[in-house]
Amino acid sequence: MKRLVQYAVLVALTLITIFSRAQVDSTQLNGTVNDQSGAPIREARVRVVLEDSQVTRTTATGEHGNYTIPALPIGLYTISFEKTGFATTRIEHVQQTAGNVRTLDITLHVQSVSETVEVIDTVADLDKTTATFGGTVSGEQVRNIPLNGRNWATLETLAPGAIDSGSGLQSSIRFAGNGIDDNNYRLDGVDASGVMKQALKSALRLQISSDAIAEFKVDSAVYTAENGGSAGGQVSVVSKSGSNQFHGKVFDFLRNDIFDARSPLNPTTSKKPAFHLNQYGTDLGGPIIRDRTFFFASYEGFRQVLGGVPQVGLVPSALFRQKVASLSAPLQAIITAYPTGQSPSGDKEGYADNYTSYAASPVKEDSGLGRIDHHINEKNSIYVRYNTDQGSSTSPLNAVGQSIEVDASVHNAVIDYLHVFTPRLINEAKFGLNRNTYHQNQVTGLPINFSFGGGFTSLGETIYKQQVSTTFSYLDTVIWTLNRHTLKFGVDVRRVQFNEANTADGTASWTSLDNFLSNTLNSFQATAPLPDRGLRKTQIAAYAQDEWKFSSNVTVNAGVRYGFFQPFSLAHGLSNPFDIQVCGGYCRPGSPFSYSNYLNFDPRLAITWSPSGSQGNMVFRVGYGMYHGESELADQDSPAVNDEPSITFQSSATQAYAYPIDPSLIPTTGLAVTPRSMSLHHPDSYVQNWTASMQNQWPGKVVSTVSYLGAKGTHLFRRTYGNVFDPALGKNPLAPAFPSQVDTKTQEGASSFNALQVNVKREVHNGMFLAGNYMWSHAINDGSVGAGESNSAQNVVCFQCERGSSDFDVRNSGNISLLYELPFGRGRRFLNQNRLADVLIGGWEFTDLLNYRSGLPVNIVVSRSNAALPDHNNVNQRPDLVPGQPLYFANRSIKQWFNPSAFAVPVNGTWGNAPRDYGRGPILWQDDLALDKNFNLVERCVLNFRAEAFNIFNRAQYGNPNATFGAGNFGTITTTANATGLIGTGTPRVMQFAASISF
Repeated sequence: MKRLVQYAVLVALTLITIFSRAQVDSTQLNGTVNDQSGAPIREARVRVVLEDSQVTRTTATGEHGNYTIPALPIGLYTISFEKTGFATTRIEHVQQTAGNVRTLDITLHVQSVSETVEVIDTVADLDKTTATFGGTVSGEQVRNIPLNGRNWATLETLAPGAIDSGSGLQSSIRFAGNGIDDNNYRLDGVDASGVMKQALKSALRLQISSDAIAEFKVDSAVYTAENGGSAGGQVSVVSKSGSNQFHGKVFDFLRNDIFDARSPLNPTTSKKPAFHLNQYGTDLGGPIIRDRTFFFASYEGFRQVLGGVPQVGLVPSALFRQKVASLSAPLQAIITAYPTGQSPSGDKEGYADNYTSYAASPVKEDSGLGRIDHHINEKNSIYVRYNTDQGSSTSPLNAVGQSIEVDASVHNAVIDYLHVFTPRLINEAKFGLNRNTYHQNQVTGLPINFSFGGGFTSLGETIYKQQVSTTFSYLDTVIWTLNRHTLKFGVDVRRVQFNEANTADGTASWTSLDNFLSNTLNSFQATAPLPDRGLRKTQIAAYAQDEWKFSSNVTVNAGVRYGFFQPFSLAHGLSNPFDIQVCGGYCRPGSPFSYSNYLNFDPRLAITWSPSGSQGNMVFRVGYGMYHGESELADQDSPAVNDEPSITFQSSATQAYAYPIDPSLIPTTGLAVTPRSMSLHHPDSYVQNWTASMQNQWPGKVVSTVSYLGAKGTHLFRRTYGNVFDPALGKNPLAPAFPSQVDTKTQEGASSFNALQVNVKREVHNGMFLAGNYMWSHAINDGSVGAGESNSAQNVVCFQCERGSSDFDVRNSGNISLLYELPFGRGRRFLNQNRLADVLIGGWEFTDLLNYRSGLPVNIVVSRSNAALPDHNNVNQRPDLVPGQPLYFANRSIKQWFNPSAFAVPVNGTWGNAPRDYGRGPILWQDDLALDKNFNLVERCVLNFRAEAFNIFNRAQYGNPNATFGAGNFGTITTTANATGLIGTGTPRVMQFAASISF
């Protein structure tokens, strides 16, 4: 009976909202129309015309003089207000951006003779409807801000609440203290994530060509009920469309190492690695049938030859190789896999040498997009868009020259149909496809991974992985304007198909080099190949929302969103869940992966107030919201892999293992002896946000916003270990059936985030655009960041002991972006009056992007044997602090960032007392600039030459120092902030040149 009630609730919610979808890729206009006395004007005609295509929508004001025109395409509009007996007011060039709700209040003047009052380009851009913490990255920014690698995702850092932890790609940008997999990516309103992981694979740089993007919006927190599907940032990209005029572009970007600075880790005596990069492409858009049908198409190619980014690793010295020579052949084979060192590392035993690697990183990639828009009539319109990206690349696996080869592809498509029943009742339906294919081939010549407790750089195994993931989405929206209320109802039904397979893998680990010489393993893990089982699930989201114009200057935005995250099921075979708490081990074969949660209701509330005396140039906003999400999809597959035979051996005081392990001890059939556990009964994670902000419009089209944001994460994803050694029992509780600890996934983590954000933005005015952000923030958690990121505690029964600054806690961050057309020379017409000076002097544009963030936390750990710990779990163990010793040297450098004397190895049987994330790494700031020269060849045809410099001041952008206390390179920085390439942020100075012709 209970199950029937649960299904009934789910079906009822779906039926109630079966015609609805979030308007994340469109825009909305609302406001009131009054006469000169302030009285509302009923039945005034409001007409909006998209200037590029002449697409037109009309409505009439209600009894309170209010109007709403939702679901508008983004772009420049001309808006007119008409009423018999009043002069017509027309406002031109109103820029409507993605997800933006613009409030435009108009006063009509009595006029006995027909007269039109024109107001041009004076509309304030204040958010008077929501309390959303986020921002829009305009088309001007996407097209002009210098991007190292032309990956649009780097511009996500311009949004309030964004933190870049490394390379400036999707895989390194987080929002408001959440994890990467809490982000939600959409292209034209449909899923555009990596499916298995929210961020697309780093092998792909051009998931969406920046020349195919009209603009994109980032809602970091406190967004309305229209948005959701995850607990973090909502990134909504809108593709370009055609217009009544033909527009096109051909471009080519070139880079060469002769213009680039040397990496700070590249010795001056070494040859600078070869680097050649070519990005080229074209786009074209225009009318098929004027005012009715339009097309847009783009292509971009990416070709890179890179000799390698220097990384410093630790390899065996001649002394250590000599000691190993008398040992077993398998141990000798491991050491022989290392390259010869180049200089002593300074470790006290003389066992390790430094080695600087330069793993070659060639990349080939091709991206294309096509879109057709058809305006059937004023009541019906449709568009179709298809996007694809195909790429192959090689990237470094580690700092001793091993590499990963990847082939990846993306296919994304949408069909959208909009129907206007009446000006006050609109429906929009979408169907979307998102498919990601990923093949990883890692050929190292080694059968498994080898780890040495920080003594040497770890070695990787030979392994092949395949992941093919697809989502099918149906989305629909109904928007109903009723007096002062704009009601929205929505549903998003997403079918997920996730296929994964890989060859056998394993890991052998020693806690020290001395233990390697005595061949005393700390642990050994072996796992058989994983066949493709075929994981399937359905996600359903539904929402109801009311934008209530309580008065002309007060808006209440209230809504509720429902989310259902179905557990996976298998297309092939039976699942094998393992839950210690519920089943004491393996559950019955074919049991569900986990039990569904049916009560994920998320209330959202925002109140905005524009004081009457501010003339609409000031707004105060407060808001609250709850946001449910789920763990990253690859963390939900445990019951599908438990019949992949696996086993883990752990040495202890009573049992020691040596490498190689007797093959007869390693199972090849049956269920895993070392299974993966996932709680059958677990709640879905959720984050609560609250905010208060003040927004002002200043002269010169300047908008400033000061905001406070608070957040609290509950039931966050946590990865830890169960069945650890119990000293009272003298064994692991589930032994002998399960003799080793069990990898365990739960939803028990917690976090908090507080931030003060200041934003200033000046839209393009007199040839200049300027935007600046500053954020002070503090992110705290117990090791659980979000949907896919979690660190196990050093003591797995005391996660409260882990509470402290998040791994991605950045106290200070900010950026400034500037676009400026230099104000000299006419240069707008090629030799129009035979004035060559005007051609040479005019047409120059300057663009600059300055980014800054303070240092990231560093978790200082120590490698200890299992037997030295009470529970025999040596994961994420921390050292003791030595009283009176400073953490940093007085004059710290990349060779001595931390003071080793500040730490000591804990006494056996005790935990280390150093707090988690005790240290901090280097700050990161860099300035990127571009200089353009435009030549107007003929009417509407422009030749552009562009020069770009990234990290123009060539500031050394270092990564975090090595954090394993006792290792030969402890406290030494051996990587740059961008350790895998010369694309994105955190690189040495690199220069790029481009030429384009546009019309």
